[in-house]
Amino acid sequence: MDSVQQDSTDKTKYKWSLIKGLPGDKGIPGTNGTDGKTPYFHIAYADSAIGDGFSQNADGKAYIGTYTDYTEQDSTDP
Repeated sequence: MDSVQQDSTDKTKYKWSLIKGLPGDKGIPGTNGTDGKTPYFHIAYADSAIGDGFSQNADGKAYIGTYTDYTEQDSTDP
């Protein structure tokens, strides 16, 4: 941590973590709400901020996108 506003380009100043989810094409279910609906958390990856190269596989992707809805199946729309 430092007091410099600009992001550092020194990779040693960052704490690195491997984030890896379960494979699959379905969202991660949450706890049922009071209305009985089950929310699902979805994660996808892309090569750009507008969804180019959209995939549920993180390999080589620079961007991560998330959303929550009540549908178990992942969307194919970036």
